[in-house]
Amino acid sequence: MRIKHSKLQARYYNETDLRKMGIAQVGSNVSVSEHATIVGIENVYLGSNIRIDSYVVILAKRGQ
Repeated sequence: MRIKHSKLQARYYNETDLRKMGIAQVGSNVSVSEHATIVGIENVYLGSNIRIDSYVVILAKRGQ
């Protein structure tokens, strides 16, 4: 499930992993660190050629 890892590097989720987690939409060539935090993943839309590194926090609560 996880890609791109070694002993010293964080692991990254790819597009397939993010779809399984319930992301609203994801493009191609996307990597998200396992140490990133995404709250409200069902409201997140990511385009292509994106990398989200460790300790990034994304809050995507749906508005009223």
